[in-house]
Amino acid sequence: MRCAALACAGLVALVFVEPVGAFDIVEDYGGTLAVYRDEARRLEASGEELAIRGVCASACTIFLGLRKVCVEPGAMFWFHAARLPGGAAPDPLATLEMLSLYPRRLRDWAIRAHALERLDFDEAASLTGAELIRMGARRCPRTVPRSRQ
Repeated sequence: MRCAALACAGLVALVFVEPVGAFDIVEDYGGTLAVYRDEARRLEASGEELAIRGVCASACTIFLGLRKVCVEPGAMFWFHAARLPGGAAPDPLATLEMLSLYPRRLRDWAIRAHALERLDFDEAASLTGAELIRMGARRCPRTVPRSRQ
């Protein structure tokens, strides 16, 4: 499965955009929760803006809990349970941690949709940026990304 291979590779695409200190996520299939949690803490402490404009899956979705995050209506978000090392079994404590990092309305949806009970990506456990904006997420301003050099 392409998503699984990319998730294992920890593929993260960040692009520098205006204003200074802003980053775009254009394709991020997740990875180790602790790494994403640490990056979320760093972003929160720095006050940097984060724009999610493309695919954000798995651990990437915890960025939705940041104060300075925005989403594009066409962005796609994929949710699943955290996994124990080795990936064959769910990690209930890490899954609860992920849930605790989401904003309240997203957390409520994830519980109702059983989005964090599956180990694999499933369309029933996905949301578009437009759906998240209707839940209260901030819509990204229209900016043109530049490559980070």
